[in-house]
Amino acid sequence: MAGLRLELDDGGLADRLDELRRFAVETVVRRTVNEMAEDLRATTPRDTGGLVNSLRQEAHGGEGVVGYEAEHAPHVEYGHRQNVGQY
Repeated sequence: MAGLRLELDDGGLADRLDELRRFAVETVVRRTVNEMAEDLRATTPRDTGGLVNSLRQEAHGGEGVVGYEAEHAPHVEYGHRQNVGQY
């Protein structure tokens, strides 16, 4: 009995589906980063505008970053400690 061999040609469908998946992930990441940045802009104190003007965002591929570049940003974001007797 002769062996039967069957080959299916997807016409590049698998590659196109991978491309579509990557595009969808990049779009979701970009939108999420934009939403986070807008939320931070809306809630950041605007005494001098230094902190809100230092807000930066990046989205590359499937990763994104949102944050402040101002020197005092960590203190505003996370608070600060004061030792008793040292103010």
